[in-house]
Amino acid sequence: MYMKTHEMLVKSLIIEINSLVRGVWTTDELVQGKQAIIPWEDLDIVKEVIPKFIEKGWIIKKKQALIESSGRKIILNIGKPPLEEYQNKF
Repeated sequence: MYMKTHEMLVKSLIIEINSLVRGVWTTDELVQGKQAIIPWEDLDIVKEVIPKFIEKGWIIKKKQALIESSGRKIILNIGKPPLEEYQNKF
């Protein structure tokens, strides 16, 4: 049961990040990357998902922890892969 739930959470996070990076990129986002804000409880899942995005050419520019009154969060800055590298993967 745990494995199925874990796999579903990994897939859900991948879908969430994919929808974020597939959107329109502003000039600032092209330079700094898009921010994905993820609950701290999902840290183990984030550690599993990051290598999958790096493998596909995405650049994880920054990993930070944010502490708010609503709880701790993880902030990932995800940069677009260079165009040449992206085109070579397909």
